[in-house]
Amino acid sequence: MAEPSARSPSDSELARIEADAPLFLVYPRRILIVLLGAAAFFFVANLARISVLPHIAEAGRAAYILRMFDTDGEATIPAFFSAIMLLGAGGLLWACARIYKRDGRPHVMSWRILALIFAALAVDEFASFHERVHWLLMPGFRPTGFLIEGWVVPYAVLLVVLVVMLARWFLALPRRTQVLGAASAILFVGGAIGWEMVASQVWAELGRANYDQAVAQPRYMYLASIEELWEMTGAALWVYTLVDLIARQRRSVVFLGAINIGMVGGGADAAPALDASVARDTSR
Repeated sequence: MAEPSARSPSDSELARIEADAPLFLVYPRRILIVLLGAAAFFFVANLARISVLPHIAEAGRAAYILRMFDTDGEATIPAFFSAIMLLGAGGLLWACARIYKRDGRPHVMSWRILALIFAALAVDEFASFHERVHWLLMPGFRPTGFLIEGWVVPYAVLLVVLVVMLARWFLALPRRTQVLGAASAILFVGGAIGWEMVASQVWAELGRANYDQAVAQPRYMYLASIEELWEMTGAALWVYTLVDLIARQRRSVVFLGAINIGMVGGGADAAPALDASVARDTSR
């Protein structure tokens, strides 16, 4: 007897799976409060770490624990937190692409491109690949002054290209999303590139060969802390912006494989769809 051939589920079967999936509610403002609170905690913890460092042994257990709260380090708790936010933003961007495709709206590909970019940023944030990229792309490039962190040059060029590519997508967004998105971009880019250039001036003053000495300077560490605070705040605001945008859609419930995610807190148009979903879920 021949085995039945595998086939993709039909639209009606997918609709039934979605209807039977559990519903989880997400509140944008609560997410923003939690993320900003965590960012503030890591900022204060890093300031405390900097003040304590001169009084402890460099190779002891205490130094290792303190290093895990270094907001400017690789594979630390703050780096993991930032990477999770960026990855979450990537997931939300992909969810927006699904919503726009579902509703027959334009710029679906722009949402998908941004989703992939933020997934890459998440990996980069945790592993700090950007600090090595200019040595690979431009081995003879030896900038000085504010540009001594040479990676900011190719990244700034890519940013300009991305802004031009996504201009129509941005102008098509709701006004509220434009304002929040612009604010989050200013904070994130201002921290990642702007404050990075300010902090790198300490390295430039000491000379290119004295990088380890430069990053151990309290002035550099305090400036790097401000840089990371701006980045974390920008990422948190961007996550809020995306959740808020989804919540304000007429159908604010997004089906993600096995569960429905309901965004609560949008406009009046979003409420009926969400209320109907809640009623459906609680009536079983």
